[in-house]
Amino acid sequence: MPNDAAARKAAIRFAGAVMHDEPDVLWDGRDYRVEVTNETGALLFTIVMLSIDAPASNRA
Repeated sequence: MPNDAAARKAAIRFAGAVMHDEPDVLWDGRDYRVEVTNETGALLFTIVMLSIDAPASNRA
C-alpha cells in the first residue's frame, strides 16, 4: 500500500467483505482479527471483530 491510510481502508474493506461473505466466522466464540503489518513485518494496527449474544437471545 502507498501509505497507512490506504492500508487502513483496504483492511476495513477486507473485514467488511469477510463479514458479508462468511458471517459465521463471528459466531464461533472467538474474535476475528485483521492485522496489518508493514514491509518489515512490524504490526501497524489491528481490526478486531467479535459478537456477543445478549441475554435476551438466550430465552427459550
